[in-house]
Amino acid sequence: MTLATKSQALEAVVLMQTALDEALALQERLRQAEAAGRTLEVDLLQAQAATMTARLQDLSAEIDRTREEFMRDIQEVATATLAVMTRVAEMEGAPHGHNS
Repeated sequence: MTLATKSQALEAVVLMQTALDEALALQERLRQAEAAGRTLEVDLLQAQAATMTARLQDLSAEIDRTREEFMRDIQEVATATLAVMTRVAEMEGAPHGHNS
């Protein structure tokens, strides 16, 4: 995972947290508008909620993609580490003077 990808992943998580905070605030405003019978405001807030839901889904998908990339990187490192450890073990087991 490159530094840019890590930065993008962190940014996506921060954006997700901000969006969740905004969604909670929007939910409360919607509840209050419904309780007060302000139908025009309710309609507007429901439209904003739909937009917010789409935004949260996009951010979630981005975080999932980043997590998958991170897991692939971990697998590559584990495979490379195992190959090195196997080679070291082979070299340690080789007769002296033939460590090639």
